[in-house]
Amino acid sequence: MNYYTENDLEKLKILISQGNSLLFIGAGFSTFATNLLNEPMPTGRELADKIAKKNNFEADGDLFYAVEKFLEKSSKNELISFLEEIFKTKKFDPILKEILKFNFRRIYTTNYDDVIEQVSNCLSINRKSIDAETSPENYFKFLNICVHINGYIKNLNENNFDKSFKLSENSYLEPDSFERSKWWYSFKKDLEASNAIIFVGYSLYDIEIKKLLYNNPFKEKTYFITKTDLKEKEAFKYKKYGKIINIGIKDFSKILKSVAPNKSKNDLQVFKKYEIDINSNIEIKDKDIDYLFTRGLLDKNKLIESLNNPNKYYVVKRNIVEKVIEKINEYNFVFIYSEFGNGKSIFMEELKYYIYKNGYNVFELIDYELDFKNDIELINNLQNQSIIFIDRYCDNVDLLNYLKIYNSEKIKVILSDRTSNHNHFIENNFNDLKFYEFNLDMLTEREIEKIIEILFHIGIWGKYSNNKRVIKNKIIQEYYKQFSLLLLDIFESEQIKKEIESLVKPFIKEKNLKETFFAILLLNLIDVEITKSLVEEVSGNDVIMNISFNELFGKDFKINSSLLSKFIISNYFTYSFIKEILLKIVEKAQDYKKYDVFWQKIERELLRFHFIEQIIPKEHKKIFLKQYFEKLKSKDKLQWLKNEPHYWLQYAMAEMANKNLQSAQQKLDTAYALKSSKYDFSYIDNQQARLYLLFALQENNGKKIFDYFQKANSLLTTKLDRYSVKHIATYKNLYKEKFRLFAKNDKRQFLDIVRNIYNDILKIKQDASDLYIMCNEYSKCENALRYILDKERLL
Repeated sequence: MNYYTENDLEKLKILISQGNSLLFIGAGFSTFATNLLNEPMPTGRELADKIAKKNNFEADGDLFYAVEKFLEKSSKNELISFLEEIFKTKKFDPILKEILKFNFRRIYTTNYDDVIEQVSNCLSINRKSIDAETSPENYFKFLNICVHINGYIKNLNENNFDKSFKLSENSYLEPDSFERSKWWYSFKKDLEASNAIIFVGYSLYDIEIKKLLYNNPFKEKTYFITKTDLKEKEAFKYKKYGKIINIGIKDFSKILKSVAPNKSKNDLQVFKKYEIDINSNIEIKDKDIDYLFTRGLLDKNKLIESLNNPNKYYVVKRNIVEKVIEKINEYNFVFIYSEFGNGKSIFMEELKYYIYKNGYNVFELIDYELDFKNDIELINNLQNQSIIFIDRYCDNVDLLNYLKIYNSEKIKVILSDRTSNHNHFIENNFNDLKFYEFNLDMLTEREIEKIIEILFHIGIWGKYSNNKRVIKNKIIQEYYKQFSLLLLDIFESEQIKKEIESLVKPFIKEKNLKETFFAILLLNLIDVEITKSLVEEVSGNDVIMNISFNELFGKDFKINSSLLSKFIISNYFTYSFIKEILLKIVEKAQDYKKYDVFWQKIERELLRFHFIEQIIPKEHKKIFLKQYFEKLKSKDKLQWLKNEPHYWLQYAMAEMANKNLQSAQQKLDTAYALKSSKYDFSYIDNQQARLYLLFALQENNGKKIFDYFQKANSLLTTKLDRYSVKHIATYKNLYKEKFRLFAKNDKRQFLDIVRNIYNDILKIKQDASDLYIMCNEYSKCENALRYILDKERLL
């Protein structure tokens, strides 16, 4: 009985030819090869008996026993020499070449032998082979390698016998089994990223399939190449995990003989061409708008419909669109940045559409791990000019550095990220290149009016007045023209609060479910691509792989809004739960950060004061911040923090938040003492200046207050940038509370300083020649200094 159709075979042939499949090779594959003893590669039971026979005892197929008994009388080196004769290949059946002639995303095998390598060499395919103990750090970006899960005969030696070669009972009882190995996380990522998962030569006893396929989220793309006479009982087990192709290895090889590997370099792998199919009759319902605003669920077709038909409420066309298109004609690199929740993702989709309409080729980054060089060449060779969009560009430094060097006039690049990431990156990496940047945070009055219309259309205001002018003034004055602050206030309305609560409740009842849900929210807030493998590692359990969880989450609670994630974390999780799980995650990041950009980002954010501060429930914020930063350095894997100035800077900021100013000064002194050429000490200078200003606000002696002010000002005015102006804006507080205590000459000097900085900011604004390049901090600072000068009638 065949358990497959001809369509199944045809589809599988196409998938394999594309070179992005994951291949699992089991013991059955190696039965088509012979070893140095001119014998077939043995199964586990056969190997046990061979080892026993070598030393004249009976093992009855028990491999654990055979190895332990052998080593009682003989050395490990003697056993290794014998194993080399057994597992090194002398010859193989040519049918194996038809399977291994293809490129694969990666090959995993439980086999100890070198059959895969010998066949690949015969095909002139250079496959690097490693075992599961080899760190992925140097290999995770290389595809088409072979990972020997239980160990590789050519890597075997006396030192790694018990650890990397899963042969004896000791090695199986070691905690370093595959699911705890260095490759486990990379393996799970490969499962998700591959276009097909193909098992060849496996039986369900070769490896615990349940652990590999979890609760079977990959069933639709999993194929088992099994023997032809598969019994119904065996087929029943396989069907749980994927499609059965009971054709046998030999006939499977024959079928693949007619399939040519797709070695064409004319196919994009890393980028996808942006294309749209415009349907002019798309209905946009109130629920669609509600889900866009509150959950961040964007329907790209509805976005296009709304842009083409302004009377259909959905999104607001940002005024900045035309300005970006104008600048992309002048510059090869244009940066878009904003604080989270201010519409960056929506804007990028708007921009893609309008640039596409202007006749450009538009490409989006879709795979972070594959080699991008060939794709760049293909795009550069196109006739029309191309625009590449890269979201979360700070996660793709290698790609960006390559594009900087490539710097083709035929390729323009639009990059987006959050403000904190962008500010740090741009100052350290783009000083040598011409670029333009736009900040999206501040809405124009027209955009504010349009948003108000949309929200009135769906009746989402709740507690707000029905007076549009009142609401507009509130957005301008209280929310600094920022959409995110408006949304956070909307979340506090009774109507929206009840809706959120009903959605959250099912996910916080049970511990593992709660931790998984928290992991999803946290990753959304950090702004990394949410994959099942990443959620599993962050949460510390495999609930995300459970079908019932995915049905619940997919059906009842889709979420793509960082603001909603922030709101839920702050309102539905206790501070003690948040603290403990964050500390565990930072520790876990130490295992992956060397080779995984997402874990690098997770660690970076969880060590940042400003990120931690915004997710903590208000009533526990002070105690949390103190305890969290204090406990970080006490964790075994985080001892290195004690020698990092950045850690002590963050700790000092936590102390400042708690008004522990003397303790904050001690932490800053420690940060200064840990000098490093790699660290930009202007970050510490800005916080030292902030601390001086806080000391000044606590002081009642006019002379001491002014001394503190002068110290702070000398640090902040060394370089007027996005960071320093944020603290200069607090001069307004100092003026309101302490100016009256200044001596007459100090007052005059204070006002002269304020006036000079105010004029400098106006000049910066004028030189920028574009309001969009000015971030909110400049505007806030300008307004604060203007307040002082107005009060003193100096304008």
